[in-house]
Amino acid sequence: IYDGRAYIGDDIHSTSGSGQTYEQSVASGATATYHVYVYNDGNLAQPLAVTGTAGNSKWMVRYVDYVTGTDITTAATSTGWATPSLSPGAGRRLKVLVTPQSGALGGEVRSLLVTGTSTVDTTKCDAVKACTTCAPTSQPDGLIYNGTAYIGDGAYNTSGTGQTYAQ
Repeated sequence: IYDGRAYIGDDIHSTSGSGQTYEQSVASGATATYHVYVYNDGNLAQPLAVTGTAGNSKWMVRYVDYVTGTDITTAATSTGWATPSLSPGAGRRLKVLVTPQSGALGGEVRSLLVTGTSTVDTTKCDAVKACTTCAPTSQPDGLIYNGTAYIGDGAYNTSGTGQTYAQ
């Protein structure tokens, strides 16, 4: 996984992403982009199966084949997306796009595990971890009771527009 300076985790083989983790913090609605490189560290040409953690109602997650620009999310988050056959030492770059949605709370973290598995020997695999934090934001919201209900929810201004009640 690329940490902004270099790919980290070369020759570290783990299924937990230990030593191969990168963290980013983004505002709700903004997208964190992770660059993941899976490569054939063996001595036999083969495709690798790539799987990753799916999104949910609070987090949109997309997986994209960097070379073709193809969205591979459905395959990667289910049975696995197969790279083309990779010669020993060859690899494939992916982009993982993580966007906290409006339901994600400030400080909430979504951790994704992206795993590359040998299609020849499925006991051989390696994983990286991408951790995205929804950046906390502060936004007061003043409401006024109009005799029936509170009004002005989501109206942010200093003039009182949409939040005024006269008696």
